[in-house]
Amino acid sequence: MLAAAALVALPVSTAATTALDLSHRIQIDGFATEYEPDETLFQVSPRGVSEESAVDSKWGRFNDLNNIRLTWDADFVYVAVEGYIYNNNTMIFFDTLPSPDGQSPGWTDFSSMEGGWRRAVSFDNGINPELFVATWDGNTTPQMWRYTGPNRDAQIPEGSFPTVATFSRDLAGRAMEAAIPWDAFFLGQGKREFVSAYGDTVYRLPEGIHQIKLVAWITTGADGLGGPDSAPDNLSGHEVDAAVPVVLDNFIRITVDSVNAQGEPIPDGIPDFGVPVRVPTTPGMSEEEYKQVTDRFFFLTPPIRGSALQLAKVQVQPRAIAPELGDAAYFRFEVTPRIENPVLREKRKLNFTAELFDVNGNKVRTFYRDQAFTLDELDATEPLERNRIDGRDDGGRILPGGVYVLRIVLEPGRDQALEGMVIVR
Repeated sequence: MLAAAALVALPVSTAATTALDLSHRIQIDGFATEYEPDETLFQVSPRGVSEESAVDSKWGRFNDLNNIRLTWDADFVYVAVEGYIYNNNTMIFFDTLPSPDGQSPGWTDFSSMEGGWRRAVSFDNGINPELFVATWDGNTTPQMWRYTGPNRDAQIPEGSFPTVATFSRDLAGRAMEAAIPWDAFFLGQGKREFVSAYGDTVYRLPEGIHQIKLVAWITTGADGLGGPDSAPDNLSGHEVDAAVPVVLDNFIRITVDSVNAQGEPIPDGIPDFGVPVRVPTTPGMSEEEYKQVTDRFFFLTPPIRGSALQLAKVQVQPRAIAPELGDAAYFRFEVTPRIENPVLREKRKLNFTAELFDVNGNKVRTFYRDQAFTLDELDATEPLERNRIDGRDDGGRILPGGVYVLRIVLEPGRDQALEGMVIVR
């Protein structure tokens, strides 16, 4: 969205992207040619670099997401996902509902999904979607599914919203399009009402909603597998092998409520009308202006050369401790390949599980499960207090003397490493 000062100059009557009624312009026909530049979510930087490459898929150009378009009016959120999905599927996820404690109630992992579309994909860095639209190559009627529990989803009946897909093998210019009713978009948590300031019946957003998040990817048609490409680029990258789980940890942030009916920068609980969905790039835009726009729009601005990480250099110091004498050890670990980009080091979060086992394979201590650390935190000079081994089990009892094995897992099950230690009694 535009900065607050610029929004004042955009009254509701402006003939811009979002508007009270877009039914005369947006056609749900599987071809996204009618969207405007400020409804186009991936653009080209001032240096001429595309934010979403058409040739970065691990399965080649005919299994590659090319762009996403999005806008809205008083009735619908309109979305189009463009590209190729030759013999495969695409899904676009929406994170719309924060809970009262600021944490999203949405999905974190699809690998154990009990409903439809079980895939080897999880979410990180603050996106936990509650809604997705999906289709497969050759299908003309995309499906929409909603969150019903941590490992559960339910399909919204077909025909409840306009939707079309035209993907067909290697044919260009095809898309999945949908017009999602606001009520469905926010899982029934808002309401429609006549608001005199707008002179129309409009949708009042659920309390506290100002922003949504979204990310799309390509996946195989089989349950329990991953895929070759995502938009925006994820930080972990993709692999040719579909059995490798995918982590979607980058996303787009779209502000849906920042002005009132007069165009003033005062959120009023109504979706914005007469404003752009994102600030489009222009030839005269400076790198600094571009960065100001994209830093607000993306979690991390693409393109990103994602890299699959592995555990390395797991160390326990000292290797032997006598807990009855007050001894303690600390463990450290690294990931490889090493990432030097300072923004990635500060923002990229990885989840780890750390546990201690005896020589018979019995787990005696859980230090943490799915604990998120940034790369900078892992490399801190002082060892993390969470990584302290005091020689006690989960109940606080001193463990018997002997050899123990520390296991570190890079979640969700992407890699693991073992390291031995000794407890002396």
